[in-house]
Amino acid sequence: MKFSYKVVIMILLSSLALTGQAQTRWQDPAMDTVVATFTNDQLYPGKLAPTTPLDTLSTHFQRANQLGQSWRYDHIRSLLGQIDPALRASPSVLYFRARLLQHEHKFSTAATLLEQIPPSHRQSLDAQLMLSQVLYQQDLIPAAQTICRRLALKTAPPIVAACMAAASKAFEPKLMQLMTTGLTQTQAPDARAWIQSQLARMALLGSQPDLAWYWAEAQRKEHGLASLSVPDVVFWSELALQQQQPNIILNQLEFLAGTEQISDGILVLLAQAEQQADSLGPWQQRAFERVQLREQRGDLDYAETIARFYLTIKKQPQQAMPWAQRNLANQPQGPEHRKAKTLLAAVEHAAATDVNEDRKP
Repeated sequence: MKFSYKVVIMILLSSLALTGQAQTRWQDPAMDTVVATFTNDQLYPGKLAPTTPLDTLSTHFQRANQLGQSWRYDHIRSLLGQIDPALRASPSVLYFRARLLQHEHKFSTAATLLEQIPPSHRQSLDAQLMLSQVLYQQDLIPAAQTICRRLALKTAPPIVAACMAAASKAFEPKLMQLMTTGLTQTQAPDARAWIQSQLARMALLGSQPDLAWYWAEAQRKEHGLASLSVPDVVFWSELALQQQQPNIILNQLEFLAGTEQISDGILVLLAQAEQQADSLGPWQQRAFERVQLREQRGDLDYAETIARFYLTIKKQPQQAMPWAQRNLANQPQGPEHRKAKTLLAAVEHAAATDVNEDRKP
């Protein structure tokens, strides 16, 4: 979730100073709704002392993309801002700066930084894998795949195959075979989770939803949803809904019930699961309150979530239409642009169907 860091500080600073609470809630006055809960540690990032290793940043990055951990990006920005200017061009710092830029969808600038990391540096492999992704996110697919091929002499074949798969728009049976075979020889948990994720996505590109679900479930069972990235959890949830298994979503993500820091996309998927399961629970109401808050603020960063909510939960495609159009305008290129086009087409189809139904005698 994205919140204004300065606004939160202004709201909470006096109460923290007076009460010394270890945890404080931010309650939106207009909505009378608890939007998020913040701890002191989340609000006040620690200083980056000269002797602090960059492992601190690495730890934050590893967890920032997990469920309920997006607040860590505020820490990351603060810590990067404290680094000695003389070190900002060092390979490790360039790598972390590029990771933050990728998160902020500043792909071209991220690519420029990654290209400055020398091949001999210890983070060169990670930097090249990320470079392939930021090129793909700009629709520079041949360049992205070239980066992957160059890694053949540096890393194991299944990693190269997963890199190629992550930069592909079409089903590639040979990549599926390489990843499937290589997975049995891969032991590192992060590498296994990534390969399983790419196997699921590649299977879906090949119009094999059952195989995609098999690999997504294999990833969940081996690693647990709490340790996966939010995009992987979203993908798993979408497949579960396609498989008509809403209860598995509700059961596996039940641990989120006690937290307000749930990404909008996950919240809408939980609401969809609740609706599909014809279950009485909190998720549809919580999703409605979140979407209402976004609409009141005119928050274009969440246009996709708002459009999906009105399309899938409320079944109001006309209400979804302007948000789907704004979402497409926000995504000028890359896979997110294609995803936005698909969403708008679904909204337009649903709206046309509604009109035809209204015209029936």
